[in-house]
Amino acid sequence: VFALLAYICIDGNRGVAAALAVLGLEVENGRITGLENAAIVAPLAIALLVVAVLFCWAFVETLINIAASPDATDSVVRVAFISASAVLSLVLVGGAAQGIDGLFMVVAVQLTALLASYVAVLAEQRTARVEAFAAD
Repeated sequence: VFALLAYICIDGNRGVAAALAVLGLEVENGRITGLENAAIVAPLAIALLVVAVLFCWAFVETLINIAASPDATDSVVRVAFISASAVLSLVLVGGAAQGIDGLFMVVAVQLTALLASYVAVLAEQRTARVEAFAAD
């Protein structure tokens, strides 16, 4: 999802407005100026891409090292979720500075989804640890 948002964000004529529309917020380009500015689009696209790479790294790390050491992927997953939360928080702050209405609820829903995903990952890891301890 973050890679898709980064790709949408680099679109020349609607970039950030289209990415916000994917998140669930309609932004009129005529009312908010500067959303197509490279100083806004480039850092946002790079931040979204970094988060996408972190989640991809966590996925590959999980596939490769899950049998050898289940705790090895914990730090990568944690960094990916923290980075995603930071990027969404920066989107909220930047959107508030631009005067975009309704952005708080959209970002709150996305942050809640990230939190639920992280709790699910932690619950799965805890279950695996308990099963491994019971087997020993």
